[in-house]
Amino acid sequence: MSDETGIVLTRLREAAGKTQEQVADDLDTDQTLVSKHERGAAVVGRKWLERYAEYYGVPEEIIDWQEVPADTVRGGDYFLLEVTGDSMIEAFIPPSSRVLVRRQEQVDQGDIAVVIVNGEEATIKHIRYENGEVTLIPANARLRETKHDAREVRVIGKVVQTIIRHE
Repeated sequence: MSDETGIVLTRLREAAGKTQEQVADDLDTDQTLVSKHERGAAVVGRKWLERYAEYYGVPEEIIDWQEVPADTVRGGDYFLLEVTGDSMIEAFIPPSSRVLVRRQEQVDQGDIAVVIVNGEEATIKHIRYENGEVTLIPANARLRETKHDAREVRVIGKVVQTIIRHE
């Protein structure tokens, strides 16, 4: 887990309008553990990362929240996601970049979306709907599109901006 995990957990809790006590009650644990996770005094293991992600309705890969100019975000709930693969390289979304995602459960045909397939990890792809199926289309000529039953795909949000990191 990154050093920012506690900060992210605190921001998620505050954005949800919850107290540490409420989160602890909802997750069937004690407030002390929630406090330790937020302060970085206890390691947030895989099990807890999964529980927090499900509780707050975000992908596990969420890494940061950031203030952005009002003209960039026109209402809504946004988060940053670090890109780990090269499936969207031809859409100018390279590995190690971050994407600004507007949280929404539906996107338009052809939009670049963050989705979760079968409850697994988040992926970023162009999306196409057709006959009860969702086709996830990479922007990398080496990779093939994949088709899924619409019930297997959960849209997390729409990619609205890419932040390329120059290292």
